[in-house]
Amino acid sequence: MIKVLHVVKRYRGNYPLLNHISSLDVQRFETQICYLQGEEDAQNKIGENGVGVYYFDFGGKLTAHRLGLAKQLAGYIDEVKPDCVVCHLEKAITFTSVAKNFAKCQPKYIGIIHGQVGNNKLSLKKKIKNLFAFSAFEKLISVSKSGVDDIIEQNWSLDFSKVGAIQNGIDISCLEQNLNSSDARALLPESLRDKFIFGTVGRLVTKKNHDTLIRAFAKVSTQYSYTALLIIGDGPLKPKLVELAASLGISDKVFFAGQREDVPRLLRALDVFAFPTWREGLPLSLLEAMASSVPPLVSDIPCHQEVVNSPNIGRLIAPNDFSGWVEAMSDMCQLPDSKLKSLGAASYHRIEDQFSHHRMIRDYEDLFLSLCD
Repeated sequence: MIKVLHVVKRYRGNYPLLNHISSLDVQRFETQICYLQGEEDAQNKIGENGVGVYYFDFGGKLTAHRLGLAKQLAGYIDEVKPDCVVCHLEKAITFTSVAKNFAKCQPKYIGIIHGQVGNNKLSLKKKIKNLFAFSAFEKLISVSKSGVDDIIEQNWSLDFSKVGAIQNGIDISCLEQNLNSSDARALLPESLRDKFIFGTVGRLVTKKNHDTLIRAFAKVSTQYSYTALLIIGDGPLKPKLVELAASLGISDKVFFAGQREDVPRLLRALDVFAFPTWREGLPLSLLEAMASSVPPLVSDIPCHQEVVNSPNIGRLIAPNDFSGWVEAMSDMCQLPDSKLKSLGAASYHRIEDQFSHHRMIRDYEDLFLSLCD
């Protein structure tokens, strides 16, 4: 039996990706989850997998000099006695690298880097921090293949053999594939239900590039009045984006749905998934949209190229190519239904074949076995 301890910086609510990563074969693996910050809210489903869950609820910033907290984590590691410790994201990786110095037991340490990607250059301070933190780890795992090159290129003195990739995957069975479009559109304002709907999912922050999407849609909608834009998600830029839509005269054609619990149902209401983000790890929203048989228009960045690998699936457009987005959106809303369905079917099969949670879980099991068996 291999004991796996996951260390996560903060509990921010139920997170399906972490649920899947921890859903290992119980005949071969025993799994624990440790959240350094946050507390139980009765919404976390990860314990339903038979996974042990612990919340430290450390206050303040988790900086490397907080040695007292690092010693507490080290004590917990000694108590659990894991065969491998899996740290998610930069803060947990850095903090755990300090705790390792105080732990008596010596498991294998693995860092999962979910979001260090191209066009997100590391500062000198982060490079120095990573130089020391990464040296404490046996493996560094990117959630996309393209992320491997970014990790190697942006860090100093890194042993290349340490770095690998396990692409994100999703549980297709949790999506609403059998929900027809008209029933899904009943969740939307009546004025949108008979439109050709472009949709996107993500936090309303700068890196998601909603500004370009809204401006491009404004151009498209002047020529194709039967189009609409659905923006799912919330964030600090919402007031500015709402104001932008108003200034462009398209407030009646853009619906800000906010943070929603019924995203799988809303995806079935879309004709096209539009995602002009500047940078990502490997976005679950893209995988979920494609698995919902929605053809994608996405930014031409390396992680998207791994998924949308054929024009028979969708289109890739540079995130700063405004005219390219206008052209692509215009082309898509003129396609016959048969072509849209063909693209949607190809999108679904791409995710089913290569990006299922079953494949991702097997990859993590193989990694843990290779290090600890």
